[in-house]
Amino acid sequence: MMKKHFSLPLLLAILGMSLQFTACNDARLKLAEQAVANKATCRKTVEAMNTGDLSVLDSVMAPDYIEHTPDESVEGTGIAALKESYTIMRTAFPDVHVEVINATAEGDRVMIHQTFTGTNTGLFAGMPPTGKAVKSDAVDIFAVKDGKITEHWAVYDGMGMMIQLGFEMVPITQSRDSAAAPEMPINSPN
Repeated sequence: MMKKHFSLPLLLAILGMSLQFTACNDARLKLAEQAVANKATCRKTVEAMNTGDLSVLDSVMAPDYIEHTPDESVEGTGIAALKESYTIMRTAFPDVHVEVINATAEGDRVMIHQTFTGTNTGLFAGMPPTGKAVKSDAVDIFAVKDGKITEHWAVYDGMGMMIQLGFEMVPITQSRDSAAAPEMPINSPN
């Protein structure tokens, strides 16, 4: 029977490679744990919308939080702007429910695909309540640093929501000489 002998440099090389794999696995595990934690932090914004407990936002938002909202009725930035946006939606749709369809995280970014449902029983976009139910998809993108949300971008189907409510967009005619784009006022349903 023959004995195999390994040289010391070969054993050190094998040990070194196994340590590298262990370090890579540790780094991957840390990134995966961070992704789970970041998604949980961002899901708390959905919880705040669903329950109306906006104090939750104070615990997950960074003090210098920046809100990038397409909602023209919200003025300013920061946590106050986000709370204002949530208040507007909860006033217009008191039975609001947001369901998370999918949440994904990579690095410091979290994306949540969600469905918004609610019945319009309050003032919305300056228009009286319609009593109509809506269902609209949205995507929220968050930047998270040190366990706090630092920025937020929202993309949602506002036009689809307005159509479901029975509003119509009516173009204003303009002269050919005008360089400005026509305004699109919202007419409330009859």
